[in-house]
Amino acid sequence: MLNFHKVTLLHAFDFYQLYKNCDCTVQTGRSDQRGNITSGTDYSRKQAGDDNLACGLTINYLTKSDGTKFGKTESGAVWLDAGKNIVLWILPILFKPKGQWNI
Repeated sequence: MLNFHKVTLLHAFDFYQLYKNCDCTVQTGRSDQRGNITSGTDYSRKQAGDDNLACGLTINYLTKSDGTKFGKTESGAVWLDAGKNIVLWILPILFKPKGQWNI
């Protein structure tokens, strides 16, 4: 069974492999993934030395105007696949009046 520490170690090793073999230098994710991203950049630094380019970037959840998050498990998910979005439904979300975004 995988626990938190094993998953974090796997994530760190995975990012290092991407860094070493695919020249992937930036790892991005939501703010709840900060620990995994930090472990990946730390492991890469330990393996490749202090002059490596590995870095991480976290962002907050993008939320709807009522404060709930967008996500695949939430109603009203925004998909990168255009075939899964209803264009007329998504336009008001993307072009809200100034001040209505909760980031």
